[in-house]
Amino acid sequence: MTQQLRIDLEGVNYQGEGLDEDENLAFNLAFDRYLAPLFDQIDLTFAEVTAGAMDGTTDLNTNSVTRQAQLERRVKIPQDVLAQTYQARREVVRAAIAVAKSQLNGAFRGLYGSQNELIIGEMNAWHILRKANATELPAEAWDMWSGTAASGTYTAQGAAWAQGADNWIGYGSTNANAIHVDKNVLLVILGYTDLAAVSPVQSVRLQVGNITYTPTILKTRIGLSPANYRTPIVGAKTQLLPPRTTCLGTIYTDRAIASELVVIGFSIGTADYMNNHYLATVST
Repeated sequence: MTQQLRIDLEGVNYQGEGLDEDENLAFNLAFDRYLAPLFDQIDLTFAEVTAGAMDGTTDLNTNSVTRQAQLERRVKIPQDVLAQTYQARREVVRAAIAVAKSQLNGAFRGLYGSQNELIIGEMNAWHILRKANATELPAEAWDMWSGTAASGTYTAQGAAWAQGADNWIGYGSTNANAIHVDKNVLLVILGYTDLAAVSPVQSVRLQVGNITYTPTILKTRIGLSPANYRTPIVGAKTQLLPPRTTCLGTIYTDRAIASELVVIGFSIGTADYMNNHYLATVST
């Protein structure tokens, strides 16, 4: 019998269903090899080693010789900055799977499954973003989905956010209506990044259900990042969006300029849902 769990995550309580041995194995394989890959790094150091006669008749200090020995140490490190972000929340993601099992009533199979079996993947834009239509129409990409167009449709790629406060995750002519998470998926938000060359986004704030989270500040870390982290990831308080949960995301910008703000995280859902490139409907 699967163990029932009470999971406290960032001050919010969830009911979960523990992972069995096969599910834990599926998680470890999916996470370490594909979602947040690790590779072996060999650290080499050199030390002076004293060796003496080895016939057992001579003291070690007699006729001893000092030589350089190469010492090898193998460590596993994340493949890139994205894998590093994921690995830092590894057990949080495992706990989220336990919540998804309870919410979606399915067995977890890792990366591959069928029909109502649960699988995990990186969050796709259409899982959380909506176009600025009168009804919820998932967005195909992470491009700007501002609702300022007079026609009520989403603005074209390259359009700018309005300076100041603006709506981001939402739908309607101004993206002011909270979206509904599809009934077949649970979303795990770990952070944000902006793929634009110059990010105008000062901060991001989410309202999930009746909980409003403190804004996540992006501008400082993105602006101060060194050249080798030109697209940094800004970690956020971990937020779970269970099936059918409502979510409204707002941003604050310092100028009107194009942006490509991305949610960093995972989706855990049924294989029938997750195995699509894109779905144009939201099932609630």
